[in-house]
This record gives sequence, C-alpha cells and structure tokens, in this order.
Amino acid sequence: MKSFMSAATVVLVTGVALAGLVAPADAAGKPTLVRVRNYTHVETAGPVKTITAKCRPGYRVISGSALTWDAWGHAYITRAQPYHSKSGDGYTVTARVKGFSGKWSVGADAICAKGLSGVGIATATKSSVTSAGTATAACAAGTRVLGFGGRISGYDGAQLDGLAESHHGTAGYATGTNVHLRSLGSYQVTAYAVCAKAPKGWKVINETTAYDTWGDNGVPVFCPAGTRLFGAGGAVLGGHGRIRFDFYSFDDLKGMNALGYPDPVDYDYSYTWASKSTAVCAD
Repeated sequence: MKSFMSAATVVLVTGVALAGLVAPADAAGKPTLVRVRNYTHVETAGPVKTITAKCRPGYRVISGSALTWDAWGHAYITRAQPYHSKSGDGYTVTARVKGFSGKWSVGADAICAKGLSGVGIATATKSSVTSAGTATAACAAGTRVLGFGGRISGYDGAQLDGLAESHHGTAGYATGTNVHLRSLGSYQVTAYAVCAKAPKGWKVINETTAYDTWGDNGVPVFCPAGTRLFGAGGAVLGGHGRIRFDFYSFDDLKGMNALGYPDPVDYDYSYTWASKSTAVCAD
C-alpha cells in the first residue's frame, strides 16, 4: 500500500539528475498557501473512482496531486485536473482499474493560493492518439507555470503518465499512453497549466532516477531552504504503458514525490524505465 510521506522521508536512488529553472527578477510578492486533501475513506470495489479536493473561498487552485491505494498496480490515473469556477476552485482526480475486483481508493490534493496575480489555466489537447501522445499548454506572456494537470478522454484503456513543465517554465505538458499496447484505442490527452506572475524565488526543479528494471520507484524533491512547494508533477520515462504514475506533495509543502510502479500482469523486465519528479518552488 502506498502512503503519503513527509518531508523527512528519504528515498535512496542512483543516478539522480538535477535541473533548475529560475524566475525573472521582476517576480511578484509573497502569497498565502493552503493544502487541501480529500480521499475515499472507505475502500470499495468498482472500475472507476473520481474525487475532488476543493479550495477554501477566496483561494485559487494552483496545483494538485493524484494517488491510488491498494489496487497493487492495477489502478491508473486518467484525470488530474485543476479547475477555476465562480463557485470555487479545486483539483479533480479520476482513476480506473484493469483486471482487479478488490476494494481500492483514490486521493486528491489541492494546493490553493491567495495573493498571486495573473492566475489562469491554459489548456491544449492532442487528439487521435493511438499509443502515446503529449499535449502542451502554454502560459500567457509574462507568466510562469505553477502547477500541472491532464485528462484522458475518448478511451478507457489509456492513462496519464506525465505532468510536468516545458519551454523553460512557460508551459505545462501532459503525456498519455495506452495501458497495454496489445489493445490500442484512440483517445485525446488534454494538458492544463496553472500560470501566474512568478512569485519571488520561483524555481522549477526536476530530478530523475537512473534507468533500470526495478519495481516501485520514486525520487523526492525538496524545495530550497526558505521556499515552499507551489506545484508538483513528474513523469514515468520509458514505461511503455506498463508503469503506473502517482505524484503528491508533502504535508508541510517543503517538497514532493512522483512514483512509478509496474502493472503486475503486463510488466516486462526486458526494458528499462525511470521516474521523474518536478517541483515548482518559491518564497
């Protein structure tokens, strides 16, 4: 069973690569951050589950997390979507299971902010994907990406396996793959990028494990001292639809982790894969 981890959690990995992107000098002032968690308290059986973490009134959602429990690699995320609305903001997660009839649960986090300027959600969709595809949503001029989201539509047998930054922090991408390549279906993948004028100290940090053939694997990212986590994301690299993807923020908003874990039926030890974590940190 996967569980939420604190900033004190240490995961040992090899071959970690670090890359950082730093905000322009004219960054905005310091906002207030609140993290909201929601998950299915009572596990039940069923092929699909959806849950939403909602922001407090007056706060805008800037990021989120998506997790599943106790489906042992049979569960996969199809929606991890930030939304803004007149009735309030939030982060919605949908997960499905394949070849599993037991009880399981799904969880969503929302990181909500007050005091940012220029906040908005950019979207982009790539259609008619039959194996793997990527959509990239670009931020408006003068803003930087804070959080990420994605959604699979049109086919139940595809999953999200990447949500991270691109274009030097001015865009966010979402990657989808068919859950297993022996049964292909056409689908759409939509990317969501939550963007705003960069707060002071804005920085994107990417860390990637070495490529190997191991089982469950994750790589934590800790924000630099004096900064907080604004956005979490990551990706499974080289998973070929057989590796599941979860990501979450730490309770104290000092870091995050992205996880890859193999499908127990379709896992293939003949290829290597890696986990990537992406953190957006600022003062």
